[in-house]
Amino acid sequence: MPDDKGKKDSTTLGQNLLESIINLLPVGVCLTDETGHYRMMNDAYCEIYEYDRGEMLGKHYSVIMPPDQLKLANAHYQRLLSGDVGIPVERKRQRKDGSIVYIEAANALLEDVDGKKMVITTIRDISERTLRDKIIQIRLDLIEAAQTQSAMEVMQKALDEIEDLTKSKIGFYHFVDDDQQSLSLQAWSTRTQEVFCQAEGEGLHYPIANAGVWTDCVYERKPVIHNDYPSLPHRKGLPEGHAEVQRELVVPIIRKDRVVAILGVGNKPEKYSQQDVDLVSYIADVVWTVVDKRKADEQILQLNTRLAHLAMVDELTDLPNRRAFFAQAAKEISRVQRNQSPLSLLMLDLDEFKNINDTFGHLAGDLVLESFAKVLRDQIRNSDLAARMGGEEFSILLPDTDSENAVISAERIRQAIEQADIQVNGQPVRLTVSIGVATYDQNSSDLESIIKRADDGLYQAKHQGRNMVVFLD
Repeated sequence: MPDDKGKKDSTTLGQNLLESIINLLPVGVCLTDETGHYRMMNDAYCEIYEYDRGEMLGKHYSVIMPPDQLKLANAHYQRLLSGDVGIPVERKRQRKDGSIVYIEAANALLEDVDGKKMVITTIRDISERTLRDKIIQIRLDLIEAAQTQSAMEVMQKALDEIEDLTKSKIGFYHFVDDDQQSLSLQAWSTRTQEVFCQAEGEGLHYPIANAGVWTDCVYERKPVIHNDYPSLPHRKGLPEGHAEVQRELVVPIIRKDRVVAILGVGNKPEKYSQQDVDLVSYIADVVWTVVDKRKADEQILQLNTRLAHLAMVDELTDLPNRRAFFAQAAKEISRVQRNQSPLSLLMLDLDEFKNINDTFGHLAGDLVLESFAKVLRDQIRNSDLAARMGGEEFSILLPDTDSENAVISAERIRQAIEQADIQVNGQPVRLTVSIGVATYDQNSSDLESIIKRADDGLYQAKHQGRNMVVFLD
């Protein structure tokens, strides 16, 4: 039988041989005991976590655990010791400097020469792949968000994602004006607004010359990193309520040889790296592409809304026009047919309006029409619709109004017009109006017939002396 010395020499030789073998492997390999302490690892394992071998041997595996991962790791290690090896898993771990590394790990349960359990772990650094996948997902998320959210909301969402990826505490995204001399302050990350910075500024146009060193990226047309911001000799003071800055990374977005926007992050716990520059630059470019399209879509929507408004509104009086009247009247007729509710209509025409144009000119006539429209708006309910039908002729739809109340409303409007203080070139103008009233009849009315009856009433009012209300049953 071999003596104890021979057994020890044999064990040492076996360990040395194992270490030599695992050091040749292209993946990280480590051996931990039942208590989770390192007993062996290869060079590749140390390189992934950026430790020297001596700094890891004998230490607990918790040295590579982010705080939010330790509980999960401990539970997983206990399952390994019980023989539940499972399949390779992807995990978040921590380098010596505190930066995050993503690994894919596979485990096996062993026993040493003394029969004690050991866990052998192999790992691959998948940080680049994980980061690439995250960037792709962010891009897809921003495109999807742009379908339902405003440009401002999309920018804030992007800043929140970038902060998370770079471990920054501050994030902003601002547009550079066409003159390249001023900024249009736009968006801040959620955390920046809620926790770190209460400075006002949304929508403010801010001269770049008055800004701090964070705008160096506009002048230099390339990303800038200030990893020791407080020591910069040319930095400027921060506005009241602004977060204290320890370090920052700011990148420009360039289109057609012009800086169109800048994206900045700040106060990462450790120094910003070239990887951060590449990451932030890429996402900043994606944000501009998505936001620029969203802004264009919003402008088109606003233009279409404006055009639709113009198509249905009289330009002079700002009342609904003839087209809007007929569209609304058709809806009201359908409604009263379903609900058996009353509906009345007033047709109005200014008396002797031609004399005003002949006496004071057409410009004065336009002013009188504007004043007349204002009186109508003041006299009707929110549910009513007053419209300019053309020239000096107007109409008013009165939903849920029977003939008796329609005549009362018409008389109130007639008196309001007669008593209105209307002046042209400093001279008072007496204005009167003739009004025809008609009420919808469930048995014999349609839109054309009710309009005709109101018109007939207006005709009679004109021929009976003007400045009166006539109702035709």
